Amino acid sequence: MQQVISSVIALIVLLSGSRASAAQQPTAAESARRMQPRIMLWSWQKIEDLRDLDTNKAGVALLAGRFTVDQDKIALEPRLAQLQLPHGCYKEAVVRVEMKQLPSEKDVDRVSAKLAQSIVDLALAHGRVDGLQIDYDARHLERSFYIKLLKHLRQQLPADLTLSMTALASWSQGDQWLRQSIGREHLPVDYVVPMFFTMGVGKDQAVHLLQDNLPAPFNGSRSIGFSLGEASTISLISSKLKQLDRIYLFCSPGWRLDRINTAGKLIGQSLVNQNSVKEQKNGI
Repeated sequence: MQQVISSVIALIVLLSGSRASAAQQPTAAESARRMQPRIMLWSWQKIEDLRDLDTNKAGVALLAGRFTVDQDKIALEPRLAQLQLPHGCYKEAVVRVEMKQLPSEKDVDRVSAKLAQSIVDLALAHGRVDGLQIDYDARHLERSFYIKLLKHLRQQLPADLTLSMTALASWSQGDQWLRQSIGREHLPVDYVVPMFFTMGVGKDQAVHLLQDNLPAPFNGSRSIGFSLGEASTISLISSKLKQLDRIYLFCSPGWRLDRINTAGKLIGQSLVNQNSVKEQKNGI
């Protein structure tokens, strides 16, 4: 299975035209991380053209692929959808992790290390990226595996790339495991993005708590992820959006110009390159 994953990643490398080495030590110039835009658009498995995005205002967090772990087996479903980005766009690779069955206790460290290497290889196969984000809704028994995975990732990821993670809304409100892990386990994540959408039966309570108080920062940074399909949540806390260091936005049908404009209106900030708008008006 590992040979299959390596072959798939090699194909992505050929298609993208470039690849960096995770083992390569960053130079002094590379060690200075790029400034991340405050607004990030999640790009999932949709064909999208984001060339009209204003790169000074927003970046893109693109799904690179999904890994499924089943004991000691690791399977990859790579991104297949075409994505067009403007030149110089801040680009973050997002990798989804799903667990069918945990590895045995004796294999946890080995499998998490192997998964981390596969994730880094996949992320770097997409050319120059500025960061890596892990999207993993780890259940209670999977959290120790997740902690090991994040530690292996930080060790294997080039130092000039950020490492972040998404979080269920509950992890930022009632469930304290993540805050405790960051403190006790020195979890090496630069920031955490709690996702306040697709929350199921606990949605009303979570939104009510969010309306009363924004989640406390993780590692000194306060970020939240929203969905364009649940715009009412964004509207409820519109007066507090300025308190957020980062805002991530998801659009289930896929991004296009009118939806980017809608997102900009919701957060009170234009996200479209005005030169592109002028060109369209002039028929260029």
